[in-house]
Amino acid sequence: MVVCCEVGSFVYVLVLALRVDLPLALICEVGKLPSPTVSVFKSMSHISSSISNDIEGNRIEMEQNLILSGALVVVVDDVLATGKTFCVVLDLLDKANVGAKDVSILVVAEFSIHCGRELLCQRGYGGVDV
Repeated sequence: MVVCCEVGSFVYVLVLALRVDLPLALICEVGKLPSPTVSVFKSMSHISSSISNDIEGNRIEMEQNLILSGALVVVVDDVLATGKTFCVVLDLLDKANVGAKDVSILVVAEFSIHCGRELLCQRGYGGVDV
């Protein structure tokens, strides 16, 4: 299963999922997917907060029971910077009964100066392959 956040990576992740013939699961802001869904709170990133009046953040969601227990999942996004987005995505997958041991992360670029891998470790996701 290929999983992506709606904004940053949807265009190329769709092509990737089609190319490798795997289903695609979208993670979107609340209210954009059919029910039932599972959701978690996502605080605003530095970039998002600079272009939005909502400094508190919002919730993201995915369809409930879309990913079967034990299925291998690759989360794809454009950039690993602070790691906050991936932590929230991993929290959401955990809430959807997908364990971190079944998840890998694929990014186009990593800005290591922002210490994203370190945050993943601090939040208990150090075992996730990036």
